Amino acid sequence: MLLPVVTYLNGIELAQVLKREYALSRSVFDVRSWISSHLSDSDIPAEKLLDVCETATDRVELRKMLSFDFQQFNLALEALGETPLSNEDALRRFFTAFVGQRRSHIIDRLRRHYLATFDTGGDLSQYVQHKSLGFISFNSEWILTHETLEKEMVDSQVDTQLLSALGPDNGEELSALNTLLDANRKNVREFAMQAQPRVSAWCRQNDVPVNAHWQYNDPQAFCRQLENKGFLDFRLFEPDSLPDYCLRAGLWPPTMPPSLDQDVLNIDMRKVSQEKERAEQAKRQQELERRSIFFSGQSLDTASPLFADQLRELASTDSSWQVRSQHKTQALMDFGVVTMRQASGGGCGKRTGRAYREPRLTPAQQQAMGLASEWLAFQYLRDRFPDYTDETCWVSGNRASFCGGEEGDDSAGYDFIVKTPKVEWLFEVKSTLEDGQEFELTANELRVASAAAKDASRRYRILYVPYVLSPDRWCVIELPNPMGDKTRNHFSVVGHGSLRLRFQRQEN
Repeated sequence: MLLPVVTYLNGIELAQVLKREYALSRSVFDVRSWISSHLSDSDIPAEKLLDVCETATDRVELRKMLSFDFQQFNLALEALGETPLSNEDALRRFFTAFVGQRRSHIIDRLRRHYLATFDTGGDLSQYVQHKSLGFISFNSEWILTHETLEKEMVDSQVDTQLLSALGPDNGEELSALNTLLDANRKNVREFAMQAQPRVSAWCRQNDVPVNAHWQYNDPQAFCRQLENKGFLDFRLFEPDSLPDYCLRAGLWPPTMPPSLDQDVLNIDMRKVSQEKERAEQAKRQQELERRSIFFSGQSLDTASPLFADQLRELASTDSSWQVRSQHKTQALMDFGVVTMRQASGGGCGKRTGRAYREPRLTPAQQQAMGLASEWLAFQYLRDRFPDYTDETCWVSGNRASFCGGEEGDDSAGYDFIVKTPKVEWLFEVKSTLEDGQEFELTANELRVASAAAKDASRRYRILYVPYVLSPDRWCVIELPNPMGDKTRNHFSVVGHGSLRLRFQRQEN
């Protein structure tokens, strides 16, 4: 610890003298005497220097205890060939926060600079690029010179880079961006609603391909395209000017007159009405596809009153799942020692790897997966506990799609409860489209699983259903309690956010 102190106080030459003298003397080297002799002109008493060098655990603590300047201490470390101190992560965090604090000011500065470009019909791509603030860069020299950042330093850096990229501020007066965006977004959405059938009708009448953004009447999606090209940030739109802006943005058919006037476009309004109906039909079809699932090779509308009956009928035609399912808890690989504690008070497996992600599904499709997997789990439990399983064992809200009686309770922390003379079995059902061998647990499910692990009269199990929309491949795999003392090591935590657990089945 003494070498960087000597280098900081008197330079590398004296530090090299210390190294030579110590190498010659070794066990008889008198550190206290050497400090008194060579560092007598230091403001820090020799006893304090020696005490700090003996008690400091690392270079960071050494510098702080002696109140050494961060930059000068790093220069001393570099002179010794040591790695300088660095607080880079914190510096970058400060920088990002302070730049974010000035974001509205920077955007307004950009708007003033590019206003003339907007007004003269110029290209706004450079404005859009600058708007990401990618040109406001972190000063890497700070890593060696500063332990922390002050807002004034970041402000100065931002002002310097703005001046370099844009030149002097022109002082143009503009409307407040948030107010302007609200008004322009509303105007663009209203325009898109009116324009969609007319643009489509004109294109079909003139044998011009209809771009995707005009095929569907989705005003918000159209508005986003215009906004993302920078056109909403400068002036309040007048309705009659919007076709021209759309043309500049590449969102208007190049050969179509920039107008919605029927006479200018020379279109039959009956065809406009047909385009409205076509767009509505396309929207209805899109909504149908978003809520439908392919189950056993057939498309099922989850909003249909007969959906549950259709699903059950298709699922019942294939009983091969019984061969693929075992009436016992699946043996799993052991992931090793517990390395993480959950807020619930219990431990869980260590965090490893990346989470498997299902294809993006709509809430309706996710709900259908849960319904299908719970139906199969119910059949499994009937086989597993034939004397104790009936419809009253199904406690989740999905029971209402198939059974009478109670509506069901999704806050119980489990989907089924089977009461036997020895124990109560709590089953939570999880499903996947493929076989990712992963599932997620909610905080409530974790609490229930943890409580059951400590209760000798209860058993908590996961019923995992892979290939949930393919009855020719699906099955039920019974997994142990992820929160059990003897079983939590059979799961590892993957990903972030909600608790997602991974397991790996042992090969027989």
